[in-house]
This record gives sequence, structure tokens and C-alpha cells, in this order.
Amino acid sequence: MGLDRLQRPRHALRGSHDQLGDFYEREFTELSYTFEHAGWKFIMLDTNPGDRTPVDQARMQWLREVIAQTDPRQPLVLCTHHPLAPGVTLRLAGADEILALFAGHNLKAVLGAHHHGNHEEVVDGVLYTKTACLATTRSNHDGTTVRGYRLFHCTEDAITTEFVPVR
Repeated sequence: MGLDRLQRPRHALRGSHDQLGDFYEREFTELSYTFEHAGWKFIMLDTNPGDRTPVDQARMQWLREVIAQTDPRQPLVLCTHHPLAPGVTLRLAGADEILALFAGHNLKAVLGAHHHGNHEEVVDGVLYTKTACLATTRSNHDGTTVRGYRLFHCTEDAITTEFVPVR
């Protein structure tokens, strides 16, 4: 109900704590999907069940097909629950295999979560992010107490981000 009040489009991605029961599937239906905004393609890839388990072959095949059908010049943003950035804590098993699929394409950002903590870095021209926890029932894994969410701004050729703290 809270999301229905937003004045902007919303796009959800299942988190590791959303796997109990079938509430997420009933509310949001698709686990992996794409959408476009201002010429950018966003790939929402469900990376559950966890950071120690690689994405299953059916989802990897779906991802291969999505990338194959995408103009290599189109700016891409990959959204996952588990982080893919090199060297981060709780990185998804098989992250390198996923990232290798984007060779020759215009991957601009990889947006992750799972490790509750703020993290922004650019590696080989790709922005990688994680965000602090917004929930009041979970703590941040990086030891900080800040709560919030992250906004992303896409221009014709670039993506920037800002963390918005919530009290």
C-alpha cells in the first residue's frame, strides 16, 4: 500500500528475506524481467536463493537471451539482490560469469543489495552500488546505523546516484 502512493514508477526485485511463502510472487508476479526508461534498459535479475549459490541455468539462459536481443550500444543497468562488484562482502557466487555476459555491451551500472551498507565504486567504467538497510528489523552489515534508499538519475549517457537517508 505504501508503494501505491509513490508518484513515480516502481520496479521491485525480490530480496533474500522475500522467499518465505508466495507473497512476493502474488504481489509482484515476475521474478526476473526488463523494462526501459529514457532509452536505458534495466535488467532485473532474481539472484536468489543466496550469495553462495550461483544463479540457476534457466535464469542464466534468460539473461543470455535478453543480452543477445539488446543493441550493444544501448545503456544497460543490471539490478540484482546480491552484489556483483569485485571484492565486496557477500558477493554472489558466479558473479564473474554473469558480468562476462555483458562483454561488448554498454553496461553502465550494477545495482545490488543484500550486504546492508552503502557502497559506491566505479570499476572499468561500470558503477557498482549497495545500499544501507531501510528496514527497522535488520541492521547494517557495515556497522553503520543510517537507514535509507538510493535514487538513480539517468541522462543520455551517464548514471549517477544519491543516497537518501530516512529517520
